[in-house]
Amino acid sequence: MATPLKEDDMEELARVIAVSFSEYPLIRAVIGNVSNLDEVMLKASLLNLKEFVKHGDAQLLDGSPKAVVLGYHSKAIRPMTRTVHTLRLVLLLRRLLSKEDFRSLRRNLKKHDRVMDLKWPYRHIDGDFYYIKVVAVDPSLRGSGAFRRLMTPVIEDCARRGLPMVLESHDDRVADIYTHYGFETVEVIEEDGLEMRQHCMVLHPNRQGLD
Repeated sequence: MATPLKEDDMEELARVIAVSFSEYPLIRAVIGNVSNLDEVMLKASLLNLKEFVKHGDAQLLDGSPKAVVLGYHSKAIRPMTRTVHTLRLVLLLRRLLSKEDFRSLRRNLKKHDRVMDLKWPYRHIDGDFYYIKVVAVDPSLRGSGAFRRLMTPVIEDCARRGLPMVLESHDDRVADIYTHYGFETVEVIEEDGLEMRQHCMVLHPNRQGLD
């Protein structure tokens, strides 16, 4: 499923991801209104992307870096790998943010920790699964059917391999979109005092939902 990424594509992909997620509810809640948000999002997206492609798959739309699905097999990421990457990301954010903004980031992360649960798939799936972590489409392609053309081959590939697909969303509207592809919300994680909630969604191989 993986699409080999050219070095020249990485910056453009990071830009598309940064733009796509700059208004994502969880990102806004955690990062807040920092003055250099664009720089923070771009550099964090580039770091995440470079680390991700070592272990996961990148599916581009027609080979273009303007739309991408990033996912990985459940066996691909080990706890130590995730810990090391988290430390690298924290160090990057510490360099990019002012002391005040970094302290605010830490407070917000602690506040939203409950609704950033990455272990939920293991409560609902016995065996292997495919984890969709990022779906990003350049604004110029929105409304063109790019999202459907991007997701369809990934869903079909997992169906052929008999792999359940999982993802989480902190945006009610986005969660509704995924239901049209056969994803089912198996758990909603909420916390008293927070408007934010995490939709935990699963697509089983026999429910493609692509009609």
